[in-house]
Amino acid sequence: MKIINTLLLTIVTGSIMAQVPQVINDKLNKTYDSICTKLNIKGSSAAILIPNVGIWKRNFGISHTGKSTDTEMLFTLGSNTKTYTATVILKLHQLGMLNINDTIGKWFNNVSNVNGTAKIQQLLNHTSGIASYTNNNTFWSTVNNDLAKPWTPEEILPYIPAASFAPGASWEYSNSNYLLAGIIIKQVTGKSLSEAYRTYIFNPLSLGKTFLPAEETTNMDVAHHWSTSIGNPYLTDWEGLGLSYVAMDKVSWAAGGLYATAEDNVKFFNALFNTKTIIADSMITKMKVTRNIGNGAAYGLGIFTYAGFNGRTVYSHGGSNLGGVNENLYDPVNSVSMSILTNQDSIDNDMVLIPLLYNLHKDLIALKVGVNNIENNISQNIKIYPNPSNGNVAIDIDQDLEDDITISIVDMSGKQIMDLGSFQKQNARHLKIDVSNLQKGIYLITGKSTNHTFTKKLMLVD
Repeated sequence: MKIINTLLLTIVTGSIMAQVPQVINDKLNKTYDSICTKLNIKGSSAAILIPNVGIWKRNFGISHTGKSTDTEMLFTLGSNTKTYTATVILKLHQLGMLNINDTIGKWFNNVSNVNGTAKIQQLLNHTSGIASYTNNNTFWSTVNNDLAKPWTPEEILPYIPAASFAPGASWEYSNSNYLLAGIIIKQVTGKSLSEAYRTYIFNPLSLGKTFLPAEETTNMDVAHHWSTSIGNPYLTDWEGLGLSYVAMDKVSWAAGGLYATAEDNVKFFNALFNTKTIIADSMITKMKVTRNIGNGAAYGLGIFTYAGFNGRTVYSHGGSNLGGVNENLYDPVNSVSMSILTNQDSIDNDMVLIPLLYNLHKDLIALKVGVNNIENNISQNIKIYPNPSNGNVAIDIDQDLEDDITISIVDMSGKQIMDLGSFQKQNARHLKIDVSNLQKGIYLITGKSTNHTFTKKLMLVD
């Protein structure tokens, strides 16, 4: 039984809010289900976060015989892990614990085929010239000899091949870059990589459904891994053979080892690019400085950009790992975050990105959803006063509603702060609310009925 070196390859061509309105939910469900069926996808989980509107979630297919997938099930993120690893590095730069212009010789002396003059930034944007250990056939032969071996990052270092080019001279996607970045995180912070993820990303964002199984025990169901990379020409259930995916997770580690629900993943993308609550805007600016790699794609610090995606430029990172292929993106035009996760590696990233993710994104554009469209046809008839307020607020809805409306207050990250309840349409014309118990700051008051949504800013002051 063998596992071939398709692990970690990435091909890029490209309780936050209330329930998504039914018209959007139905359209996305229909598109997702029909394309998953057409592609004969074994199992999948998907999520789309529309700021101030809601999170659409959907699952398809099976985890394994007799067990359906579930939106609360963990899937591999594969090389989407690189975006998380790059984010931690940028957070450490922001905190003054390292500088992305530091040369890596500070941490790696006399490591074969690792050029110490390469900079951390060049690791993150794949311009270091350090070749990928996953391109080393000797490494895979060793892995195949003991599929249960619990690899450490340091044990993988000797398998890095000869350099592809001098630092900065070209671009080449390399998992070694993120292996090295993960080791740097460990040495700088004095924490394990999983602890660093939790300290700088998961805990601040309350991402309780994201794990690094190489270093920590998951407390959730993990979708079984269906693979054609274990000596069979047909999809085979890895766990069904009595094998554990954890050893492969140790191989991928900082380059591709994270597991999450699709919902947690879109919350990460939303926090990173939309609310910018993980790292400072200046760090996001550094992340977005890209190098053109052809075919409308470019690569920044742990993130691809893809031009011409339904007429827009989006930020993206897909990935593949043992028994899993996924694609994810953030659209800065409507601030929508999207994630499609699967539990099979017999499909390639193009089959997930186009037509699946592409058509879901196209649906959103057609439906005109997103942060730029949240003040729809009744918003001009909503008055909130006094605004700014010191604790007591009135809401006037100067329009007849077709049904009851639910009103809540969320913070600027989209997290619900107060559920003001559902109001009968005849009683919703003039409402008074007491928000004196909220901290001072900027909030959003949202109202949702079957066919209408409004969002208005509210500023609370002393």
